[in-house]
Amino acid sequence: MLLAAFSGAVLAADTEPPPELITLCKTTLCRKPTIHLNLADGQEFTDTQPFSLPILQDGWISIYPGEEIYIEAQIEKGELSLLRAVPALVNPDRTLVFKFHQRQGTTDMFLEVTNPFQSDLKFKFGMMLPDGDRVRATSSCPVSAGLKLFEHWPHPIYQLVIGQGRALKKGDPRDCAL
Repeated sequence: MLLAAFSGAVLAADTEPPPELITLCKTTLCRKPTIHLNLADGQEFTDTQPFSLPILQDGWISIYPGEEIYIEAQIEKGELSLLRAVPALVNPDRTLVFKFHQRQGTTDMFLEVTNPFQSDLKFKFGMMLPDGDRVRATSSCPVSAGLKLFEHWPHPIYQLVIGQGRALKKGDPRDCAL
């Protein structure tokens, strides 16, 4: 997964962005995140990426604490397609909204997902912790049609990676499993 490879300590030592990242950011929305987190030991963690990173790549969404991102999508024949990350909510009828933050004064992390579609959606979630450089699977609940989902984790998360979105069909399980 290229998004995770372009994150955290992997890039910290580099002074120039990889050529493939420069090319990618010419055709997709990128940003240069700064991450501030409260850690469990009472310390604060801050990290600024050395260059811009994509929000959406190969069907995977990357979101850092403090970000609100917009992904225009469509459902055709029951299949969800993530089309592009956009800088603002212009088409609310086809834009997924993701808000990720840490509750002030705590280590608790919250993700809010807004589903504009008439189908329930299910995603795979992965999380990268502040002390690691790999993405770990975490559970996610379905996002009901036309509603918002609120996810919570009781520990700091450096980055969430969200992908493999699909429209749920009648009879599909609606559990919060991995």
